[in-house]
Amino acid sequence: MKSRSVLFGVVAVLLAAGCAQVEFNLELVDTKTMMENQIIGSYEELGEDVWLVSNVRSGEELPPLEELAETDPERARALTAYADSLFLDEELRRLKAAGLVGETAEGYLALTPLGVDDPFTAELVERENANRRIIFERLAAVTAELSAPDPVAEVARTYGRLFTERRLPGYWYRDAAGGWHVAD
Repeated sequence: MKSRSVLFGVVAVLLAAGCAQVEFNLELVDTKTMMENQIIGSYEELGEDVWLVSNVRSGEELPPLEELAETDPERARALTAYADSLFLDEELRRLKAAGLVGETAEGYLALTPLGVDDPFTAELVERENANRRIIFERLAAVTAELSAPDPVAEVARTYGRLFTERRLPGYWYRDAAGGWHVAD
């Protein structure tokens, strides 16, 4: 630590004296943009709403899902999709670990070459992708700052990056070019 402060001191003296020209090239790695943070926050808020709907002892004033469907049908639809995704999560993890299903750069699941002939797996992937589409539509609707021509696709790609960043070793993923890979 002392050597670092000495180095900064020497650099500061040289710069002040005009004896040296120093150029700093700073590149931040693994940071989220403000937009990604807002999308993630909206997703987490949706998860909290699902918890409130399912927990009668929460003390929060969130109307029953039936009432919510009458007043805000898109929110109720997203809450239902989120809850169904939670329900499917364990089975999808098992299928990912078996190499039958993988995440894509577009934010959706896809059957890997090992899973293309499995109708049960195909049905679960289709159901989860439908849930994700509903959730992505809701997130795009509540994120006013999205300026892409297709805000739903922008949200999906954001989640595609997050899903592939968080993949476990041995899990399959498909890159933006369409190539399949197995995570290290």
